[in-house]
Amino acid sequence: MRKLNSEKFAINKRIDETKIQLSNHQEFIEFSVNLSRNLDQAWDLGNSGVKRRLQYVVFPDGIEYDNVNRSYRTIKVNGLFNLFNSISSGYKKKEEGLPCNPSSYSDLVVPARIELTSKV
Repeated sequence: MRKLNSEKFAINKRIDETKIQLSNHQEFIEFSVNLSRNLDQAWDLGNSGVKRRLQYVVFPDGIEYDNVNRSYRTIKVNGLFNLFNSISSGYKKKEEGLPCNPSSYSDLVVPARIELTSKV
């Protein structure tokens, strides 16, 4: 039992060491929201390094070019932008008097896990 407790302590210590420490969460959230609202300006004003980072943030799996169809394709979009799109679509439907389904937002919540219990 003592060995398990020491292993648990070591694992928890490693987890704590890997956590990102933010001194001001609200400032980071505001910066992120403002950046997402003004991606076009950040792209236009940014150098190649900024553009590369923005591209990775928005399209984490990259952008592919299809030579046959001469078109671009993205495999995955950052989930935050999917959320923005869902919320915007919901507001647009509401303004037009159409029914919207706010329960679709629950798809974004991580499902509960079944934890196995053991008797010691």
